[in-house]
Amino acid sequence: QSKVTSLDQVERSVKHELIHAYDDSRGYLEGQDCYHQACSEIRAARLSGDCGVGRELNNGNFGIFSSALKCVEKRAILAVDNNPICKGFSERAVERLLSKCYADYAPYTAPVAYSGNFGK
Repeated sequence: QSKVTSLDQVERSVKHELIHAYDDSRGYLEGQDCYHQACSEIRAARLSGDCGVGRELNNGNFGIFSSALKCVEKRAILAVDNNPICKGFSERAVERLLSKCYADYAPYTAPVAYSGNFGK
């Protein structure tokens, strides 16, 4: 487990896990299904702010939209690959679902523009 170092990181982590909880509550997450996990990881990486424009710029990635998509893809592959059932299948699962799940904003009605700490 990694160490939480800032309020921003706490907020992103909570939002990430809440997206998984939302997917589970609507029946979209079955732990034994690599495709379900891939979709939830894609959504969580995108909607939590893990790959937000500001974070990508801070990481030196200046192709704003393409780098955010690549970040989501990379994070989803790594997360799915941590599931022993999906080991070696994660890239294929994420690639197959990336465009569909990246476009799913639920529970939001539109894309989320991540703007940093809500307390500021």
